Amino acid sequence: MTTPKPLSILSVAYPFAPVRMDPVGGAEQILARLDRALVDAGHRSTVVAAADSCVAGCLRAVPAVQGVIDATQRARAYSSIQTAISETLAREPIDVIHLHSLDFFEYLPPPGPPVLITLHLPLNLYPEAALRLARPGTWLVPVSASQARSAPSLPLLPPVENGVDVPPRRPHARRGYALALGRVCPEKNFADALDAARAAGCPLLLAGRVYPYPEHRQYFAREIAPRLDGSRRWIGWIAGVRKRRLIAGARCVLIPSRIATTHDAQMLTAAMP
Repeated sequence: MTTPKPLSILSVAYPFAPVRMDPVGGAEQILARLDRALVDAGHRSTVVAAADSCVAGCLRAVPAVQGVIDATQRARAYSSIQTAISETLAREPIDVIHLHSLDFFEYLPPPGPPVLITLHLPLNLYPEAALRLARPGTWLVPVSASQARSAPSLPLLPPVENGVDVPPRRPHARRGYALALGRVCPEKNFADALDAARAAGCPLLLAGRVYPYPEHRQYFAREIAPRLDGSRRWIGWIAGVRKRRLIAGARCVLIPSRIATTHDAQMLTAAMP
């Protein structure tokens, strides 16, 4: 029996968040796990991502964004990704390009290797024109059946649901606090989590990261900070063992997101010990 030839996959991440196995963003977590699985299966995995990423394959680093993410920073990041993609295609044969970002259309390469675009977010967040591409050899992949049903006229492939490793469960003593965690921004709606915890008389730990978007910083200052007190506390970004322990010990985990997505539940499952 002929052994299948290893593939060379070029994955392209969202330029403003690092790709790691334990990140803040769900799309970055899924990309990291795909990268790890490709390497384990004997394929060549190249990832274009922010310089502070950690991947199993070959990292084609673009500069991590410093300071406020404004129009100038976006243009600079998109240019860096375009250059990284072009240089990679010039140096090595790529079988498939896999794009994972909301802004994939800003650096979609010209016709060449097939392109797979995983739509990690609700389809109404993408520009309509970006989802009706004229580029040959380009496919859009939804991550759930409900997402695909939201736009029946789009030329979508069958859904490929995101998967996570489910480690063995071990019993843990539950403590008296509730936990909410993730990227702090209006759509994640952590203000409601704080209000719910206060109404229930329950301590709450809010963990996550405030990315340097002006609107995210304003949301934290106006909606989150005034709701914090001795029982509802902001503890910043958590990862690794500390994250798993806090999830395992929580009385409950609140996911008040206003966006219909499964990323939060996937990240929670992956983090549970």
